[in-house]
Amino acid sequence: MLDLGGFLSSYVEEIAVGLQRGGYAVEFQKVPYEFQRGGDQMIRIKHLTFTAADMANRAADLD
Repeated sequence: MLDLGGFLSSYVEEIAVGLQRGGYAVEFQKVPYEFQRGGDQMIRIKHLTFTAADMANRAADLD
């Protein structure tokens, strides 16, 4: 989630919003390890279940 300078990547928010619009829950969680200095978070992505009416409303929102 971090860029090479150790700062939050500019793409993280854009990707999270796109996933949420696509029917996914996106959660950032702190973890007890670091892949990169300061990189102690992970993104947890969970697919949400929708009814047909929910899907129709979502499609209308995208138009």
